[in-house]
Amino acid sequence: MTEKKDILFILPPVKPMIRSLDLVYTYFEKISSQNKMKLLPIPNGIMSIGSLLEHEGYAIAYYDFIHFESKKNLSDLIKMLIQKHDPKIVGGYAYTPYINGLKKAFQIFKQINPEIITIAGGPHVTFLDIQTIKEFNGALDVVVRGEGEFTTLELVNKIIKGKNYTDILGTTNSKKSNPRRNLLTDEELANLPAININLIPKSELKKPLYFSIHCSRGCTYNCTFCANPHFWNRKLRFRSINVIIDEIRKLNEKYNVFFDFGDTNLPLIKNFKELVKEICELTFNNSLGMVLMRANLVNDSRLDLLKKMLTDHPKSYITIGVENASDKILKNMRKPSWNIQYTALKKVKKYNLDSIPSWMIGFPGESIETMTHNLKCLNYLNKSNLIQTAICFIFIPTPGTEPFSNPEKFGIKMTTKNWDFFDRAVFPPPYSLINEKGELILSNEQIWAYFISIITLQKKWRFRKYPQSIREIEPERFLNYLKTNPLYYNVNPTESDITTYEDYGGKVNNIIFSCV
Repeated sequence: MTEKKDILFILPPVKPMIRSLDLVYTYFEKISSQNKMKLLPIPNGIMSIGSLLEHEGYAIAYYDFIHFESKKNLSDLIKMLIQKHDPKIVGGYAYTPYINGLKKAFQIFKQINPEIITIAGGPHVTFLDIQTIKEFNGALDVVVRGEGEFTTLELVNKIIKGKNYTDILGTTNSKKSNPRRNLLTDEELANLPAININLIPKSELKKPLYFSIHCSRGCTYNCTFCANPHFWNRKLRFRSINVIIDEIRKLNEKYNVFFDFGDTNLPLIKNFKELVKEICELTFNNSLGMVLMRANLVNDSRLDLLKKMLTDHPKSYITIGVENASDKILKNMRKPSWNIQYTALKKVKKYNLDSIPSWMIGFPGESIETMTHNLKCLNYLNKSNLIQTAICFIFIPTPGTEPFSNPEKFGIKMTTKNWDFFDRAVFPPPYSLINEKGELILSNEQIWAYFISIITLQKKWRFRKYPQSIREIEPERFLNYLKTNPLYYNVNPTESDITTYEDYGGKVNNIIFSCV
């Protein structure tokens, strides 16, 4: 039966790849053990754009090739979606390591129905718009750059009405790249319709859901490794407290949702006290999870409020972007000093709040000496119980960051431009580190070994702290364990098991080393 839609939004498929060692966050590990069904992440960006289009009268469908369950191969599944929805437009969003999956999906859509207009959005295509259109070789019609709601609405309006859509602000096509569209004003942001997750098929909404609450858009900081400052033009806007609370309340009443705050500016919000008061009056079905904070924002007044907000949430934790224990590297990252980071962790501990900082491996400036220093510091933080564990990942110079735009300045020698390898935990990094003379400081294989050492250290401490759920694995059994334990197939440490397709990636691939 055909359920005709104007536009079909998709998250693209990803290739099945083994996930290294102990890279599952404690919070999500607990969720997985509690629920027999997979955890389904809700993508804020696509849902916000889809909800606006639906509010304007368009018929919207959504399909997540990563998490929705299907026994079909990719080509047959896309053929079925076209037969079911007959969409005029297919819109996709992809992070850098999954851009090849979006290319594959769009190629199949175009092969089956060349009349479909394909649209892509997100940081990767925002910064590599012209290049991506060329790489997709006819499979991508339009790139939406930056904030997508109003740009996509204008684009859909013109496509559906059969009008010329090549001159829309904030878009790029094969003929031209149009000027950037201004960010939404505070008033426009406040007037966006509430996210409607009924765009997700009912069968999938039966799963436990993961939703990251965002109280603001943008970021005023300028971390070297992050694309956010350039994506949001270093501007910060806050959403209405009433809209945020209403969004949480409706999701919590209707669905089995696990919430966290993926909002680096949460404690900056001028009405943070009001937000905490409203949160405390809600009765949640599940414990809140992560709350992001920057070390220089950790003070008694904010921790007092966070303590109040998280008292009834036993699985909640504070994540501070510590990233490194070397002051030289932290300075290169434009992050607070180690003393500020360490003091912040001690303050969180003083308030008896769990702390799970993030830790970045392989940033320019790393050496054998800094690797040794970081291992010692991380071991101390665990030993002194200042942290419960750490979120460890490899630095990747993604499009939109300064190291990607100017690798020579940062002593980076790229080893591949295959986007599959731009993942933060699956492969050795797509670069090695060199000095000003071009001499090798750390190969990508050495950075990978350092990453494994950090993960192994965390595994040791987590085994001591959570012996009931973490078990040691003998080295000769390790690879087989990875292939049989679905927890280690995660596309992202915060996401659930992935759906794989025989005609895209096939079986689990082995780790590939690509050294200088």
